[in-house]
This record gives sequence, structure tokens and C-alpha cells, in this order.
Amino acid sequence: MTMTTARRKSPIASKSLNILRHFVRLLVGEKSLNAAWVRAGDKYDNDTIFCNSIWTYGTDYLLTLVMWYLMYEIHLTKINSLLKFSSALLMFLYGWSTLIGGLCHQLSGINLDLNSHAYKVMWFCCVGSVAFVNGVFGLIGVGIVLMSFGVDFDMFFNLRSYGVNPSYESLKLFPLTMNLRFISIVFLIFGCFFTYLTWTGTFRHKRPAADIFFLGTCQAFGSAFCMVVLFLVGFYSHTDNEVFKSSVIFTFGLLGNMPLLWSYPWLIRLGFGTKFINTFLHTFLLVSWGSQGYGLWKLLVAFGG
Repeated sequence: MTMTTARRKSPIASKSLNILRHFVRLLVGEKSLNAAWVRAGDKYDNDTIFCNSIWTYGTDYLLTLVMWYLMYEIHLTKINSLLKFSSALLMFLYGWSTLIGGLCHQLSGINLDLNSHAYKVMWFCCVGSVAFVNGVFGLIGVGIVLMSFGVDFDMFFNLRSYGVNPSYESLKLFPLTMNLRFISIVFLIFGCFFTYLTWTGTFRHKRPAADIFFLGTCQAFGSAFCMVVLFLVGFYSHTDNEVFKSSVIFTFGLLGNMPLLWSYPWLIRLGFGTKFINTFLHTFLLVSWGSQGYGLWKLLVAFGG
């Protein structure tokens, strides 16, 4: 069964694709949508544009090194919290995505067939990681709320952490943790759903790199949730200057992803080559993703890590 056939038999996948395309159309316009996000069939053809330049996979590998360095620094913080776990997971997924993406770009210049099962699995690992980030952002937002109330990892996941005779303060936190558990589950389902759609080939484009930026639009919901939480915790209710500065850096990183949605199709329409476009976008991601990782790292330190 081809991926195209599978998509046609899945009304949920088709509806999700149409909603996302409409959302992207509203953001960038019809011309940009048609320039960058041309749907691919069940097989990539000769019109497929996939760069195998060292500038593309070299900057991919650079992103992996930086993201996994930030993951390591986050891991070294002393706080046992959901924020630490989800922040490290975010950096891992970013680095994993660019590592596998870089391998796909590099191997496509040797003997990797874009219609092979090996490429399908590898590209799913790349794009699927970006798809699941939608859920991780929700966990990060929940983690920031928990840290501001002093709820650690064990208390959040284990009801027995409240004790046989829990104090009045811990009982007050019980409704909060239950509501945040529900929010976490919703975001995880959201991330898993788009990861599954990635596997089915729902988001395949003739420019495979466009798959990533297309799915990146879904991160708007998790990013917005994080920014609301940061405003309430980092900018408004928290008096610690380090928490405030870390919140600003993380917010800058979240907002830094937004210009790529407009710049990517415009660079294509202006006639720039894929080598230049990919290098430019990867450099931009180095700043925005790096700011996210650095901001989260320093936020954990500010909270006592």
C-alpha cells in the first residue's frame, strides 16, 4: 500500500493537512505556499529538490553539537523536575533531528534513494522529532508552573508524594497538579498525533526540507502556552532577576522561529539556491534554538539548580 493511498483512506489525516495548509496560507499567502510547499506524490520524482551540499549537512551537524551540549548542561543541573526533563528532551530532539537530517542530505549525494524504505525511516526520524516537539513545549510550560510552586518531579507524578497525612500547603497544590497533568496529556497526544501523521507521509513535499517548516507551524500552540506561562511566572509574579532574564532569553528563542516561516518561501521565490537557503536557515535556527536551550538552562539554575 503506498503512502498516497493511506492518506486518501484517512479522513483525519486529510482534514489535518487541509487545516494546516489553510493556516500556512493565511500566514504567508497563496504564492508563498505554492512556491515552497508543493505536495509530493507517493514517490519522489525528478522535480524533487534535495540538497547534498556540505554547507547543508555540515550546518546540520553543527546544530547537533550545540543542541546536545546544551542538553548536557541542562542534565547537570541539580533540580529533579519536569522542567529539567522536558528541556533536556527538547534539546535532544532538536539535535537528533539535525543529525538524521544531515545524514540524509549527505547520503543522498552518494547512493541513498529518496524512494527507499531506508530514506523513509531516516526522514521520519528527522521530521517526526520536530512533530513531537509540539508536545514537549506543553511539558515545558507545565514544568515552569510547577517550579514556581515548588513541585518536584516525584510529587507531580506520584500522588503518594503528598504523604499519608499531607500538610495544608500540599493539599492546596493537589488541584493544580491534577489540572497540569491533564494539560500535559493533551499536549503529548497532540505531539504523538502529528508524529503519526508524519509516518504516514501526510506532510510529504517535493522539497523535503519544507516538511519541517510546515510542521513547525504546529509549534505555535505550545510556544504560545510557554510564553503565557513565562509572562505570568517570569515577567509578572517572580521577583528573581535571574528568572526574569532567563525568561526573556527563552522567549526570544521561541519568537526567533517565526521569521523562518516567511523567509523560507521568499528565499525560494527570489531564486536563491538550496545550499544558500539551507545554510541561512540553519544559522537562524542556531540562534533561536540555542536561545531556547540557553534560556531553559539558566532558568533551571535560577530556580535553584
